[in-house]
Amino acid sequence: MNIILILLWSTVFCDANRLSLKGEEQFPIYLFWNSQNSVVENTLLPNEILDMSFQNISNLNSTYFAEMTDLKLINVSFNNIEELEDGLFKTTRKLKYLDLSHNELHNVSCEFLVCLPELEYLDISSNKFMALNLGSAFKSVVNLKFLRVSAEKLQRNYLKNIAGIRLNIFFIEIMKPWSYEKNSLDWINTNTVVIEFPNDNVNKVDAFLSDVLEISTNIEIIGSACCLDFSNASSNSVSFNLTNMYLTNFQISLVCFLKAVKMFSELKGQKLQVYNLTVHIMNDELIIPEVFLPFEALSVQVAKTDVLSFTASNLYNNIINMKIKNMKISETPLFYITCPRTDSIHEVLDFSDNFFSDEIFSSPGITACKTFPLLHTLILKGNKLMHLDTLSVRTQHMKALTELDASFNMLTSESRNCYWPLSLSKLNLSFNTLDSYVFHCIPIMVQILDLQYNQITSIPQDMVSLNALKEIILSSNRLFNIPDCKNFHFVELLFLSSNVIKTPSADFLDSCQILKHLDISRNPFICDCSLRHFLQNRDKSKLALLGWPNLYSCSEPEALNGTLLEDFHMFEISCNLALLLAAILIPLIVIVISIAVLCKHFDAPWYLRMMWQWTQTKQRAKTKQLLETRRDLAYNAFVSYSQDDSSWVKEYLLPNLEEMGTLKICYHERNFIAGKSIIENIITCIEKSYKSIFVLSTNFISSEWCHYELYFAQHQLLSENTENLILILLEPIPHYMIPSKYYKLKDLMSRKTYMEWPKDKNKHKLFWASLRSAIHINLSELAAR
Repeated sequence: MNIILILLWSTVFCDANRLSLKGEEQFPIYLFWNSQNSVVENTLLPNEILDMSFQNISNLNSTYFAEMTDLKLINVSFNNIEELEDGLFKTTRKLKYLDLSHNELHNVSCEFLVCLPELEYLDISSNKFMALNLGSAFKSVVNLKFLRVSAEKLQRNYLKNIAGIRLNIFFIEIMKPWSYEKNSLDWINTNTVVIEFPNDNVNKVDAFLSDVLEISTNIEIIGSACCLDFSNASSNSVSFNLTNMYLTNFQISLVCFLKAVKMFSELKGQKLQVYNLTVHIMNDELIIPEVFLPFEALSVQVAKTDVLSFTASNLYNNIINMKIKNMKISETPLFYITCPRTDSIHEVLDFSDNFFSDEIFSSPGITACKTFPLLHTLILKGNKLMHLDTLSVRTQHMKALTELDASFNMLTSESRNCYWPLSLSKLNLSFNTLDSYVFHCIPIMVQILDLQYNQITSIPQDMVSLNALKEIILSSNRLFNIPDCKNFHFVELLFLSSNVIKTPSADFLDSCQILKHLDISRNPFICDCSLRHFLQNRDKSKLALLGWPNLYSCSEPEALNGTLLEDFHMFEISCNLALLLAAILIPLIVIVISIAVLCKHFDAPWYLRMMWQWTQTKQRAKTKQLLETRRDLAYNAFVSYSQDDSSWVKEYLLPNLEEMGTLKICYHERNFIAGKSIIENIITCIEKSYKSIFVLSTNFISSEWCHYELYFAQHQLLSENTENLILILLEPIPHYMIPSKYYKLKDLMSRKTYMEWPKDKNKHKLFWASLRSAIHINLSELAAR
């Protein structure tokens, strides 16, 4: 319940929470209270909390809480209260948390505590207590776990009334002028002490710090601007059990800081954590190497210096040569770190959020560092690393390295010449600018590979096989499909969320037999048959989809946008082509066969032929009647011929057709009207003629105008659905002699019956009789209608 943290611990716990978010080892010791009682806090109800802070209150009496018998938390900090009644809290006996800090209280006896047997948290700091002489009422709060006080003076018997109480945390703010009597803390029963100094220097704290070391194993010191001196403690024969020390908001010189680290190692502490450190560097002479005894862990987080122009090589060498197993230096202005001179005892190095470049761990003449025989975890996230192959060279001789974190850099991969240690099993390259070529620079024995938030579009087929790979994270890249497991057959976890996978292929399951968990959530899926097929195969393989079903929805088609894949369904027939064809063709074939059998049984073919003949006869009769009703016919026939055949036309054709005066023939020499175009005369003569006679010969084939006349006559035949063309063949014409561009003539000669001019004179009369019969029509009757 975060509101309780705000009400009770205000700004102090803001720093604490900031520390606790940075990693498992980054917690301030005064949060032990919070973590151990989180269940109690989360169960507090609104009617159990009363916040009266910052209300300018100067007086409180018992009537304030008379009807609030269920209160468990009261915050009256930052007011002007000078005195509290002894029976003020007699109706709130369930109270567990009480904050009276930042008021004007003078009496530290706190008789009101007799009414609070369940009290666990008490803050009376930043009041007007000159001396921290706790009254006898403190003996009654036997459940007290957190006590925060502040004072200018602390003497031997001031704290004796809390000797029987086991505190989780004792928090003391030192005020100026500070006066302390040796062994005044002997009454305190706790493992954790938090000391907050004022902003400027405080004298005479050596004895106090020595006593703190005797009573606690965990110490946090906040806001000191002076050199910490544990020399008195280290010179005593007393054995200390110091485990953790936390230095927060320090502003000291580099010499003082190094001395503090040295004394911590001499006190045989295990973990030293520093947060928000400002180092004053006077000149290069002050940066001197210090000899430290080995200890477990050093963490320096958020550090800065007040100068920029100093030679840092000594500092870098001093840092990397410290005999510390686990070292963290993050959010500092460090640009470079050297290689240890001799084999180091470092097992974990965390240099996250600095300014390290590709020159990390290099020295003049040395490109690969060989003095990290025990290093198994290296964290370089949030720096300025550029080239992945260079990083591999820097780490190739770290034979024990199993985990490398190079996330949040600017890494690219353009080379296949990578030399990773074979021991490397966990590699984090997320949040970089790596593309698909990175797979040519991956350690072959890696088991966990994190490549999320890069620019990978595909996995190359020619990459080296990663047979040890168990887990690969490719979320938030640019992948268009699920990669197969051809080059990492034994992968068990595959993360592909937030890519551009629209239609996942189910074929990848054939190569990913060992895959147990797949995350393809938050992709723009197209809900179609392919997706349905993928989901069906996934169900058969028992593959677990992480985030299913809430993080899987359709993006296309528009009608299904936002629909969960769990609710997406398609019929089998819509996605099975064979089934769809069978459903259509089988009934159709059955119907056709049934109709054929019925028709055969009832002689339907004979009836159909009869109906066809009857229809054709009726159509011809109708066409003839239509033509006979036309009033615009002026000629029985239009004659089209080549000029080279005009002698035959004039000597034979015209005399034999017009001799009796009943037929009128139209031909161009006589009937074309002057002033009109040739094309217009041709069209007019064809339209006003009952039939069109074409005299075919080799001369006709070579005549361009003859073919125009043939084209227009055939056009009329098609438009009026009539048989108005009569072909007279003066001489045999082989088909090969007809040019390809006159395909219409070739087509007509193959389809229509034509009349051949007989060479035998005895057959001429029959020829003319047949021709006259074909073009006969009574033009005078048509004109009279």
